[in-house]
Amino acid sequence: MAELFEDLENYYEENGIRQDTLYSVIRDLSTNIFNCDPNNPDIISKSLYLNLPPALSDTLRQLVVFLLLRYFNSYFSSTNDCEPKDHIFPVRYVIVIDEAHIYLKNKNARKALEDLLRLLRSKGVIVVMLSQGVEDYKTKDFDFASQVKLPICLNVQNKDYKSISNFVGTPTSKYKLETEIKKLESGKGLINIGEPKIIELRQWWKTFKNL
Repeated sequence: MAELFEDLENYYEENGIRQDTLYSVIRDLSTNIFNCDPNNPDIISKSLYLNLPPALSDTLRQLVVFLLLRYFNSYFSSTNDCEPKDHIFPVRYVIVIDEAHIYLKNKNARKALEDLLRLLRSKGVIVVMLSQGVEDYKTKDFDFASQVKLPICLNVQNKDYKSISNFVGTPTSKYKLETEIKKLESGKGLINIGEPKIIELRQWWKTFKNL
């Protein structure tokens, strides 16, 4: 990214082009999240929370996420598979994507995310995707729910049986799933391991408050 900005900067100077949106976007990318300074820590060497505020253009937000997903794909492709110990796979990293529906609706980001999910099964990386509704995970060209090892349905607004069953998996008893769906409320989640079941979610702010 730094090399790209350097070439772009030279091109603008040689051709007498005034700085524009493209120039400022590439400059910002090369000096912040994609800073290639040797003294800048690698983004996977520590915990990183990346906030893309609404003030950013949709194009820039999508570009940042796309580049990060491609970077993760490239990096983890070069790593060895995790070897299970006592039938348990060790966890190397956890990638959390909030408001995942924004990227699931974008063709390029969606493909990068699909590749990432397929690749990381054996690499010891957990991908957590959070979205507003279970229907967001089924796109016209790929069903992301099929790649989710542990789908958890929270208290979504749309409690359509068909959509939820497609997300958590077909239950052994339709009546049992319908019954559990009605129990969904704040702080509860619905899983379908063996049979549909409501679980209580541990929320950090509650845990901290009780310390």
